[in-house]
Amino acid sequence: MPPLAVVEPFFDIDREEEAPAGGPDPERDRIGVEHPVRIGELLGVLARPDEAVDAALHRPLDADVASYGAVYTYAFSKRTDVSFVLTRFDNSDTAQVAPGQAGFYGGFASEPGEDVLSTAIGIRHRF
Repeated sequence: MPPLAVVEPFFDIDREEEAPAGGPDPERDRIGVEHPVRIGELLGVLARPDEAVDAALHRPLDADVASYGAVYTYAFSKRTDVSFVLTRFDNSDTAQVAPGQAGFYGGFASEPGEDVLSTAIGIRHRF
């Protein structure tokens, strides 16, 4: 097993001064870590966008979502691998975010404030 020195942390903080056209004014914080495990790789991410004010309506939105994800990628060969994905979205009072493909935002929870958990398995082959 590789030593801990091989762990690659990453982080991203995105503070937009102006909201996208008619949308909420987002602030995004993301932190994660990558670590090789035998012939695979483990990736974990925590993201917390803060959408406290709806710029179009000028009112509090309280639609914060915390998302957590983990991916293990196992290499069958130099060109083929399989990924196992686990994603959780913790929706606040009015948020209804649900994961789409590969754990990205992609849908709506059935009720505001409902937390969502997803799993996925994917196979990739490079030609």
